[in-house]
Amino acid sequence: MASSYRELSLDDEYRSAESVLTAADVRVRMDVQYTELPVLVRTVLAVVLREGVTNVLRHCKAEHCDIVIRQADGAVSLDIVNDGVAMAELLPAASVNGSAVVAGSGIRNLSYRVAKVGGELHTGLDEDGRFRLRVGVPV
Repeated sequence: MASSYRELSLDDEYRSAESVLTAADVRVRMDVQYTELPVLVRTVLAVVLREGVTNVLRHCKAEHCDIVIRQADGAVSLDIVNDGVAMAELLPAASVNGSAVVAGSGIRNLSYRVAKVGGELHTGLDEDGRFRLRVGVPV
């Protein structure tokens, strides 16, 4: 599953995400708080972060993007939230294994990757109209 992404580091990916979004004139707020995570979980989160930020840049007209990685109570979560909701407007909602996802093939593939490590991926609009990609994985 993640063998083609062995070289991905979650630490490197969140630093890169901040850099590439800033270069695209997106104001970024980072909140990263995790300790030791299993290698497969770190790799899957790195893949989701890379693809999620790519989606923000390709499909949204974001001015602000929040990236939050938190580990607490036996789980780790990753949230990518932006105010340029074009992606959510263009793609219909769908479900993968009971989890709501946007029906793009990239998001669908990420959902399967996350499910293989026991987690769930959800996407959609927050009450304030911002688009959120959220992953939760038990550790």
